[in-house]
Amino acid sequence: MVEYIVSLSLLLGSASSQAKGCINVIGELALWNSHPPFLRVTLSGSSKVYGVLQAGEEPASDAIPITLYSEVMEGSYRVNGKFCIEKLGSFTKIPYSNNDIEYVKIKRFSAIN
Repeated sequence: MVEYIVSLSLLLGSASSQAKGCINVIGELALWNSHPPFLRVTLSGSSKVYGVLQAGEEPASDAIPITLYSEVMEGSYRVNGKFCIEKLGSFTKIPYSNNDIEYVKIKRFSAIN
């Protein structure tokens, strides 16, 4: 019986951690050639920048919809749109800026021309 309670609590714990909501932002996803993160979302009308979570040289497997990643990598290098982002609460510093960049995952997007 204890095994079932432990298993159930593990399942419930992982389900609640994956049930995080995302916030809608309007901005530009762009490929950067400088310091990581290489994919960044800059909010429209702001200097706020988020970095797409990476796994080495690539985005983490669940950090960006594959269609959006393909669009950026196949030559457009920039996509304007409405992005539903999940803030991860981890940050990175880049040498040429005083602002930290927070890592995010892009859950959904719709293009804006």
